[in-house]
Amino acid sequence: MVPPAPPDPHIKYLWNESVDISDMAGIEQNDMLQLRIMLGIERISTETLSRYNVRGHMDGYDQPAILYPRYRGLASRIRIPVGLKVIRKVGDRMEKENYPILDEAL
Repeated sequence: MVPPAPPDPHIKYLWNESVDISDMAGIEQNDMLQLRIMLGIERISTETLSRYNVRGHMDGYDQPAILYPRYRGLASRIRIPVGLKVIRKVGDRMEKENYPILDEAL
């Protein structure tokens, strides 16, 4: 059996800096709610999002982001995902980033 590859350092950093989406209720609630409205997921309870390991993140500029994990194999709250989709609110628009960033030369 092949051992799993170590997690991407950037994914590990973002994952460790993020918090469970249900724990963000009091943290910058207005900005996070605006992002959820922009994404069309404001009616989905934070408990449901939490069940799917969706997490919240605030960057150094206090811009909220929602992190959607991508797993290979079994998912768990303590396991760092192999990939992340990060959707961040920047002003009145959204920016999407996918990690890991694949080398297009391959």
